[in-house]
Amino acid sequence: MGECNRDQYINENIVLPGIRKVQFDAETINSFTIANEVIAAADTEQSYSFPSGTKGFEIAARDKFAKLQISFTSGQSNSLFRTVPYGVTWGKTGLDSSTSFTVYFQSPKVGATIEIVSWS
Repeated sequence: MGECNRDQYINENIVLPGIRKVQFDAETINSFTIANEVIAAADTEQSYSFPSGTKGFEIAARDKFAKLQISFTSGQSNSLFRTVPYGVTWGKTGLDSSTSFTVYFQSPKVGATIEIVSWS
């Protein structure tokens, strides 16, 4: 395998063994935000509003057996949703940073911690 330095990885999105492909240019990132949300009640929708200027995000469940049901419309995290199982991180990049948005989620595991990372 040829050598690869950090600059090549960032600028060319080179995939290294054991590292997933990252598709954003680090030079455009101004700040990161980390939020930890705790599931207060099983199968009950909660929400998280992203900071102004968000360009991308990732969301995952920290606790075992805490699958997530995610939606971008209030009231749909139990009917029209994306399932994110434990051990999987899901997110979106290339978002319009001039638009604010909220993610709605729920989990069957009370007390589970949901990790949300966003960048602007």
